[in-house]
Parts: sequence; C-alpha cells; structure tokens
Amino acid sequence: MKRVAAHYLYIVGHGYLKQWVVELQEGRVVGLVPLSGEVEDTLWMPGLIALCPEELVADAACAAQKLLDSGFSKPSVVSDALADELLPLCRGRRALYFPRFNFEEWRPVGETQHMQWL
Repeated sequence: MKRVAAHYLYIVGHGYLKQWVVELQEGRVVGLVPLSGEVEDTLWMPGLIALCPEELVADAACAAQKLLDSGFSKPSVVSDALADELLPLCRGRRALYFPRFNFEEWRPVGETQHMQWL
C-alpha cells in the first residue's frame, strides 16, 4: 500500500479535505486518514490530489482538462466528520496529482502540464 498526503485532497463532486492522507493500492483509493503528525510511510506531495471517478480515468491529461472544463472552482470544505461517510464513495477512485496549484484561484499554476496519476 502507498500513502500520500497533500495540502488539499479534492473529492470530485463533493468538496475538499485539508491535509489528509490517501491510501492507494494498485493506483486505486482504499482509505483516507487525517494527517495528524507523521503517518508512517507517507509521502508528502505539495499541491492538490484530486480523487477522480471512473469516467475521468482515461488518461491524466484528459482527466485534468475535464476537471478544468467542469468548473474547477473552489469547492466547499468537507468536515472531517463527513470524511468517514465519503470513504465508501472514494474507494476505487484514481488519484490525480497537481504539483503546482494556486489555492486562492483554485487552479493549476501556469497551465501546468505536470499532472500525473499516483
């Protein structure tokens, strides 16, 4: 299992969590854990990780463009209490990483082409 954490974890269609860890197995989400202190074997990835539903997973560039086209405006924050309820929805999703992200404008910096699947 691979654990990665970022400034923001964006759950497409639902909102975002601030400083959470996403647990991945074979590229798919299997768990979400709040980042409280150092979580063992967790890779810190500054920026944003978007948890994408199956219909966006054709390739990273296509998924990133679909997110931007769909009004990738700043979503609402998801309370930590609701995160547990979202876990079943997130299981099996793919994680798309935006390394350079402007959190004030809620957009990738400078049309970055550095998105990648984790």
